[in-house]
Amino acid sequence: MNRFPRFTTLLLLLAPAIIQAQQPAAVPQPTTSAQAPTRDTSYIDAQGTAHVTRIVPVPKTISAEAQRSLSRQMPDQGPPQSLADRRKSTDAYTARARVEWSRLCPNQLVEDRIAGVPVRIVTPEGLPRPTVTRCCSTCTAAASTRIPAPIPSQFPSLPTAG
Repeated sequence: MNRFPRFTTLLLLLAPAIIQAQQPAAVPQPTTSAQAPTRDTSYIDAQGTAHVTRIVPVPKTISAEAQRSLSRQMPDQGPPQSLADRRKSTDAYTARARVEWSRLCPNQLVEDRIAGVPVRIVTPEGLPRPTVTRCCSTCTAAASTRIPAPIPSQFPSLPTAG
């Protein structure tokens, strides 16, 4: 029994898949204004997947600054980013936010873990002791329920305890 024809047949069957696997993956392209939907739509396909599109206008009830921020054009797809690069940019953003927050509200910041989850315990400076305890209890409760702490750039007029 000659094995050569079987090997040749197997090679011919697998060749397209091997060649395709070696091709670089297509980089997702951002949606253009011509491709963007112009009305709300919804559709459920045969597999039960819901395809939903919603047009969300910028609210007129928010400040002009907030309207400009929300109106900023940003691509919905970009070049793929490695996990290491994403972590680096997240760490840099967190460091900038910490400086900005501390400038708005002088504080003592301690990095800790609660139930194995990394948390930042922020204690504003100059608060009376009962207020500090109440504030820290709130921070601890937020950390234990995994609610992310707000960052000043997201909420520039965030009220403080006191």
